[in-house]
Amino acid sequence: MVRGQSDGNSCFDVRPYVNYYQWVCPSKEEVYQHILKQVTELCGIPGLKGVHLDYVRYSDVILPEALQPVYNLVQDKEYPEFDFCYCATCREKFKKTSGIDIQTVEDPTALLEWRQYRYDSVTRLVNRLSKEVHQKNKLITAAVFPYPELARTICRQSWDEWHLDAVFPMIYQNFYNKPVEWVKYAVQKGITDTRGKVPLFAGLYLPELSGEDLKKAIDYSLEAGASGVAVFDFGSFSEAHQEAFKTALLERDTGK
Repeated sequence: MVRGQSDGNSCFDVRPYVNYYQWVCPSKEEVYQHILKQVTELCGIPGLKGVHLDYVRYSDVILPEALQPVYNLVQDKEYPEFDFCYCATCREKFKKTSGIDIQTVEDPTALLEWRQYRYDSVTRLVNRLSKEVHQKNKLITAAVFPYPELARTICRQSWDEWHLDAVFPMIYQNFYNKPVEWVKYAVQKGITDTRGKVPLFAGLYLPELSGEDLKKAIDYSLEAGASGVAVFDFGSFSEAHQEAFKTALLERDTGK
């Protein structure tokens, strides 16, 4: 499990934010082998076209703005109790590559090399999985935070460096106290940061979108260059949402 900066606790014992937040460390070879085993089993299913990765990141070191009040938090910077991972594996690998003992650094959050180490740990895991999946002639995709710059800040996802066949950024504008128009901005950022090398499908959060706003979000996504949209979750897919989808698709088909 990942261990925090402040006291070295494992999130198996002390879980940040919510009870289901139990994270494994991407730097550990046994973690990679465990995930690879699951991915390999999935790739063996006849007719399956690919695998989709989710939660492939560190725990949120800073929550999106709208979620902080839910936990009575003000996260104006990175705080030790939410900063992962400081396990022995991470410390040893980082020291080997950088020559720095992270335990001797007064403010680890200010050390760019340490920040980059975490980005690279997640990226390395994803790209190793990608190589294995592609060798089996399958596709690999991932759900990620809205755009790479923001994803790096919140959860150490440098997803513009991942070798994916498609990416599904979760552009949940209400989490960031942003209007629906922000969907267009996030899609544009994602496409720019990835240099358009991978199809991007905008992830839209149905519980906070009326039918009218869903229509706008779809239009903004496609106008910004998204290859399509995805929605979460299906249980919130109301009749108004269905009509919004039909209208948006019909307009695209007829060129109106």
